[in-house]
Amino acid sequence: MSESNLLQAYNSKVVPLLQEKFKYKNKHQIPVINKVTLNIGLGEAVQNPKAIEAASKQLA
Repeated sequence: MSESNLLQAYNSKVVPLLQEKFKYKNKHQIPVINKVTLNIGLGEAVQNPKAIEAASKQLA
């Protein structure tokens, strides 16, 4: 399974900075990202059915 761009950036940039800043000696002490959740309000979709399509394109 390939890594997402966000996970790659976290592992390559954020993890070393956290390890240096907090002086972690073990990689298992560093916080990990378990899940990313996106939410979008679509109250206007009741009147405009194309709003759902436009929102899905923006999130993709």
